[in-house]
Order: sequence, then structure tokens, then C-alpha cells
Amino acid sequence: MANISLGVYHIIAQMNKHEKTYFKKFFMLENKQSKMEFALFDLINMGINKALIDPSFEEKIKLVFERKFKGENLAKWKNSLQRKLLMCLSQFDGNEDVRQSLLQEAIYIQVLIKKGLFDEAKRLIKKSEKQCLQLKDYSLEIFFEELRFRVAYLSGSYEQLNQITEKRIALSSLYLDNLQLVHLHNQVFEALKNKKAIDEEALHAIKDTASKLSAHTMPISFQFNYHSLWRNIYFLEDKLTEALFHIEKMIAIYQANSELFEGQEKVILALYADIISYGFELEDDSYYHKYIEFIRNWDCSIKQNEDFRNMQLLRLNILQIFFTKKIEDVLNFQEEFFASIDLFSDHILMAVSDCFIYAYYLLGDYQKISLIMNEQFLLKQKRIEIIGVSELLSLVLDYELGDFDIIEGKLKSIESRLSLNQDAYVPIVLDFFRKIVKAKKFSDQQLAQESRDNLKSIGYKSLKYSFDFQLWLESLVKRKKYKEMWLEQS
Repeated sequence: MANISLGVYHIIAQMNKHEKTYFKKFFMLENKQSKMEFALFDLINMGINKALIDPSFEEKIKLVFERKFKGENLAKWKNSLQRKLLMCLSQFDGNEDVRQSLLQEAIYIQVLIKKGLFDEAKRLIKKSEKQCLQLKDYSLEIFFEELRFRVAYLSGSYEQLNQITEKRIALSSLYLDNLQLVHLHNQVFEALKNKKAIDEEALHAIKDTASKLSAHTMPISFQFNYHSLWRNIYFLEDKLTEALFHIEKMIAIYQANSELFEGQEKVILALYADIISYGFELEDDSYYHKYIEFIRNWDCSIKQNEDFRNMQLLRLNILQIFFTKKIEDVLNFQEEFFASIDLFSDHILMAVSDCFIYAYYLLGDYQKISLIMNEQFLLKQKRIEIIGVSELLSLVLDYELGDFDIIEGKLKSIESRLSLNQDAYVPIVLDFFRKIVKAKKFSDQQLAQESRDNLKSIGYKSLKYSFDFQLWLESLVKRKKYKEMWLEQS
């Protein structure tokens, strides 16, 4: 089967309502484009909000297109439409993007300097610097100060050179602070992403450097990244309360400057979802009541953003169930989960599936767990190197059902995929099952106690909505039911 280009569909899906209006009302009319491209745009735009973008969507478009325009080649008009869309978006950005406009002004100023028209160049520099000040874009401000220096030097205004140089030095210092912030942010983010610990000395150096940066002097985007940096630092230190403080700062920056975050809807939605979910971790549901309506009422003009919003809502509603410990309520969401499971990315699928599988474990519905694992979850999880909680929970189920052979087979599969970035608790849990299989003995309190103590020694801590292996081993030691001990927890 030949490769099908889905580019034009993705472009239209990512366009916001202002860009679509510009394309239909101005660009197409001004450029007198073919009615065929206009009709194809409408056809795709109408269907894009109702379907996933995949080869099956292409087949549906092709069927309608060929029925409506007999003898026409869809691939030809798709390519043509894609070129027009890229031209349109480039033109739209040129009209709307102040930075783009300033770069164009800089070209005009250089032409004026070259022609010796210094007074006119000064006038344009003054006008452009006001816009730079509004943007707080230090790289552009430095560039226009360099142009001002050239004008002063070439026009003989030498008395201005010192003042201009001092301003360039001050701006360069601020710009270097911003670059330092980006560098620190990347270091910490990389550590979080790859689950790599930063040694205490290095982390202290990062915090010391970050504390010297002044967020209020930075552009809005850098203020946002400044709080993102501190959020991640506190995540590394397992200080959730401090991390939530900075997430709220990021949300406040967005709410005061939403126009600057256009096209980053998923980032903002994830912030709202994060602050709620981490609030639950701190046994605090006030964040849920404070922010959940922002997610529910989010204006999603793009289908992918709507899907992402709905998935986050599903996850947060399930987390609230774990917070209230009314596990039976999870059944209210199972139909929604199975109906939308194909929309989940691998990592979000893992998180939501973990919640459902854990809930069904607590309800004693092992058949439903198998359905989730076998039909969808494990198939996608195999594409992820990290061994997930639910994959280990399947070993717990086999243990409770008394099946040594299945445990042994699963252990071989899991161990073949162990990653260097694996969470530290995983080898300890696997070692317990390995010893159980070798001893051919269930309910071994001594082995359970050793493994429990090993988890304690590494500071193991499960998420509130995820299976707690330390608690499970404790239940084996005390010969009590896991659910009973879970309900006893505060």
C-alpha cells in the first residue's frame, strides 16, 4: 500500500478559528484560487472535528470528493491546498506577529543607514524600540541598539556612543540571564524526563544560580519558564507543596497573558490537570474545586485539543474517586474509557489504565483487569521501555491465584525489557517474585518482610491512585487483605 500523506489534514486540524477565517474570507478571495481547493478545505474542515486523522479518514474524504468531483485527482488537489495553506499561514503570521514586523523594520533601517538617511533611520529605530519594550524581547532590543550605535557613529554623534554602549551592556546582561535560565531549565527537565538523579552539589549550584535570576525583569515567556524551572527543581526534591506554588504562578501568568500562549493549549491544559492531580497527592482536593471548571469550559476549536481535554477530565474524575475512596464510582466511567481508548497516547494510556486496573483490583474484578491489559494496554505498553505499575500488578494477580508457571513466564518477558532508567522499586518487586518462584512457596512472610524493608530503604512511595507494593507486602506479612489495609490508611 502506497504511503498516504496526511499533512494537509494535520495543518487544518491545528489551525485556530482566526486562521481559518482569514484563509476563507481573505486569502482565497484575494488570490482567486480554484473553487476545488476551497471546496476541499470545507470538506476536510467539516470532518476534521469528528474523526481521527488516519488513513481511514483519508478514505472517507476520498469517497466524498470523488463522488462530488468526478474525474478529479484528490492527491493533486491536496498538495495544491497544502501549499496554499502554508502560504496563507505565513502571510497571517506576517500580519499578526509583531516580532516578524520588527525584523522587517530592521531591514528597512539598514537600507536607510546604507543610503546615509540617518534622521529617517533614527525615527524608525525609536518607533521599533517602543514595540521591543512592549515585547520585552531583549535580543531584538540589543539588535536595535546596535543599529542606533551605527547611526550615531556614522552621523558623527559621538557624544551618544557611551550612553548607547551602557544600555547595550545592561540589555546583554538581561539577555544572558534569560539564556542561563533556559540552560538550567533544560538540565533539570532532562533529569526528570530520564529519571536521573542530580547529585546534591550540582542541584545546589542550579538552585543558587536560579535564585540570582530576577523573574520580574524578564519577558513573560521567560517568567513562565522561570517558575517552570523551580517547579521541576522541587519535583526533583519531592517537595510537592513548593512545586504547586510555582504551577499556580505559571497559571496566573497564562491567565493574565493568554494571547501570548496561542497554540500551546495542551501545555496549559496539562498545567491545570497537574495541579489538581498533585493536590490529590497532598490529600488536598481544593485544587480540584478551584480549577476543574477551567478544564471543563476550555474552548477547544481543534479536535486534538478537545480529545486531550476529555482525557484529562476522565483521569481527574477517576483520581477524585480514589481521593474519596468510593471505588465503585469508577464503574460510571468505564464506558467512556473503552470508547476513547484509541485516542490516548502511550503515556496517558498507561496512567489512566493504571487507575482503572487498580480500581478493578480493589473491587476484585480480575476479569475486567484482563480485558484492559490484553485488549489494549499491554499492546501499547510494549512500545515503552519503562515497566509499568500495572504490568507488575499482573504478577500480583497471578500470585493471588496461585499460578507459579505464569509468573515465571511473565518474569522472563519483563526482565528482557528492563531499562537503565527503570524506577528503583521495580527490581525489588521482581526479585520478590523471582524468589517466590524459586522457593515454590506462597505466603512466605520472611520473603515479603525482606522485600518490604528493601522498599522502605529506597524511600519507596506510591501514588495515591496507584497500586502500593509496599502496602501489599505488608499485607502478606500481617496476613491481612490489601483492600482492608488500604481503607485503613488516612
